[in-house]
Amino acid sequence: MSCITPIATSLAKVSAAIGSKDKNLYHKLLARHRKRFKELDAHYDSFDEDEGDVEEVTVSSRTLAQEFLNSIPGLLMAGAAAKVQSKRKSKVRWKLEDDDPLYQTFERLLEQRLPKFLSHMKRVNKQLLKRQAQPDERKFQAREPEAPGAWLSRSTPMRDALRHLIMGEAYNRHVGYKYAHALQCICRHFGTDLPVHGDPWTSMQAGARLEWLVEIDEALQSAGVPKKSFRVLGHMAYRGSPIPIPESESPNIGYLKLEEIKTAQKALAKANVDRIKGEAAQKGIKEVEGWLRFCRASKRDLICFYG
Repeated sequence: MSCITPIATSLAKVSAAIGSKDKNLYHKLLARHRKRFKELDAHYDSFDEDEGDVEEVTVSSRTLAQEFLNSIPGLLMAGAAAKVQSKRKSKVRWKLEDDDPLYQTFERLLEQRLPKFLSHMKRVNKQLLKRQAQPDERKFQAREPEAPGAWLSRSTPMRDALRHLIMGEAYNRHVGYKYAHALQCICRHFGTDLPVHGDPWTSMQAGARLEWLVEIDEALQSAGVPKKSFRVLGHMAYRGSPIPIPESESPNIGYLKLEEIKTAQKALAKANVDRIKGEAAQKGIKEVEGWLRFCRASKRDLICFYG
């Protein structure tokens, strides 16, 4: 299975579908992806099965904790790899510059995700202390067993995330990853999945994925591709959704609009891709060039779901 899903699509059509209240589109996509939605619900919601007494706060708490913890291993592994590589090259103390994608990712993690999680947990703790100070007769009563699967009603199933997008309903900001998957379905409806041929995109282990993106971008820099013209980090991955949805760490989203594709192609054409050291990096960049060619020939945008 590939860890990146590149799709040639029309972002204008996707944007028009969001909030369109097109019931036919919703039911068509729901029927097509019903099996996949069930698999995703089972995967993401499995940690919500064991509920505590404070039901209204535990779901969002676990979701925030899961998102926060899931984002750490890849960043640390990539940072360690970059540190080792930098030491080999210059033997100078490793340092991330302010404009480095890794630095920006760490900064976002520390400034946004961690304070958000800690702030939420403080509110949870206050509610728990308040409940302990106020005796509740219900806690002395026998608790009726919960019906199997009832916990699912307190989360946001994939079918609901899809409906929220198309029907213009309110989003659940704590499950951004479900909206990312729902957006992927809409992009596929108006586009085509691009082929991902074997190594290097399909052979990476989860922890090494971000490290691989850093390696690709370093290869692009060594080939003379300007950072503003094209990078994997910041364009194809970790750019964010072109359609406003709740933030998703995995899958994260990147994209290039048609005009940006043309700019990237010009920069890659001027670069010496064949002289890039490392067979894997060279193959990876050439495959990206193939995706860009297809998008330009079909006059479509490129959107990638990574993770």
